[in-house]
Amino acid sequence: MPTNYYIKARTCLELCRFSYKMYAQTVKFPFDPFFEADAKNTNNVGQITRKRMMTHIHDLLLTPANNDRRKFDPIQYRLDAPPDPSHSVVYRGDTDNSYIIFVPDVWDYRIGAYAGFDLNAKKLPEPPALGGNCRCGYFQGQTGMTANHPNSTWTSFLGAVIYDPTTRTAYIVFRGSRSGDGFRAATRAQFWSEGSPDWVTDMNHLKEAEPFNPNFDFGDSAGRADVRLSTGFWVSYASSSKSMEAAFKYAVNGNQVDSICVTGHSLGGGLAQCAYIHLTTSPRIKTRLGLPANVLIECYPISAPPICLGVASQHWVSRNTNASNVHHYYCPNDAVHACDLVLGSGATKSAKVLSWRHPRTSSYHFGSQVALNSTAEFPLAHEPFIIWRALWDDSPAPKNFWQTAELDLLASRIKSTSTEDSITDARILQAIKDSYVKADFKERADQWAAGISWKVIGDTKQPAVDCINMVNEHDFTSSTARDAMANNLVVAKLNKSRRENRSDTAGCVYHTLLVWIGIQRLLGKIVTTGK
Repeated sequence: MPTNYYIKARTCLELCRFSYKMYAQTVKFPFDPFFEADAKNTNNVGQITRKRMMTHIHDLLLTPANNDRRKFDPIQYRLDAPPDPSHSVVYRGDTDNSYIIFVPDVWDYRIGAYAGFDLNAKKLPEPPALGGNCRCGYFQGQTGMTANHPNSTWTSFLGAVIYDPTTRTAYIVFRGSRSGDGFRAATRAQFWSEGSPDWVTDMNHLKEAEPFNPNFDFGDSAGRADVRLSTGFWVSYASSSKSMEAAFKYAVNGNQVDSICVTGHSLGGGLAQCAYIHLTTSPRIKTRLGLPANVLIECYPISAPPICLGVASQHWVSRNTNASNVHHYYCPNDAVHACDLVLGSGATKSAKVLSWRHPRTSSYHFGSQVALNSTAEFPLAHEPFIIWRALWDDSPAPKNFWQTAELDLLASRIKSTSTEDSITDARILQAIKDSYVKADFKERADQWAAGISWKVIGDTKQPAVDCINMVNEHDFTSSTARDAMANNLVVAKLNKSRRENRSDTAGCVYHTLLVWIGIQRLLGKIVTTGK
């Protein structure tokens, strides 16, 4: 049986899953949030079609032409409402047919009242309460800032505060980074500070930030002038501070707080360490949050990079934050943990790449470092579901960390890929229903169509626009013989158009429309069979 030593870490990883579900619910188009799948089979070199789409989305978002934010992939988020813990969501992070199916789980069911807060701590419209006894406040923050470009930002929901009245504990959890194609995201972020804003933050972790300023008063402890923290993580955390404090006050709701636990996976683990340093060294934030002087504050960074730059910084942070309450958990071959304790060629290669850009910077962890019993190689060693299994110390985990499914949406087929506690078709269909918004699919198809050039030989723009309108007018959930025949004719026309078109961008339009139809047909199973 697993040792009790891992119980708190498993609780924290459950919270990390909650934060990833939160993120998936806030992307505007979870079926393909990073514009990957539609452009997968295009013939152009260097993803020209996708790059053209990125420019178009920036135009729609009114990003100024000379603004440095144009270097980011403009992921579209819903920032005007908090995610609903009781809802499921289908999330696609790459280009294959594998989807993560986030369903309500341990912490989702425990939530009663919940609300969201924007960057300026303004409360978003509060939804009706659920049945749990915990309160949850979602907070927003920014990623993408660098030492040389501190104002290049992209806003998203960055985490949540959950107050458990049973234990009088406030949990603060930060989400990890999301990107789509990980290799492209890492490369563009490392060498050009562009692409995924989350990864730009990740790859700026060896640039130095001096955290002590009037807004973050850490007291007058000797030696603080020598403290340098990772720029990427520190400035991202600082951007979320107002929102996080408002979410904390909402979640606690005036109740007594005996302990605070700060956690996060990967990027979230870096941000959690920044929050812990702030909470344990700043008297101002404790006053603002109404915390007792003797409140217990702990930090559980999971698969997290180090944030202290230089020996002097590590020594100061260890002494002044009570580093004995910081507990790192990682797999031995996880290069992201980035220290001499990490094994494997992946870590060595990662260190070499970083040294090309930051040859004189040394980063250090503070607190304890627990290497889990796992032989997984990097990058698999960094994945939350691998850490979840390792936290059960080779004993059978009670369930998969998150559910996955193969969804061939072009053919309207679903298949659970979980080997343990496989998710039922009914729950997958419910997750699809919770995630599906007809207007979003039309908007995505329209966005691709806007990128089709009129100059292509044999006009491809108008036929694509006509197909969008045709699909928008049909109900593909109907199972009557007459409707099925008509719908099959529409699908045949789209497939013919996709084969014959001379534009990669038009191909993305047809792919989007076929996925749209596939989802409607799957949803028809809910309507007609009740499954």
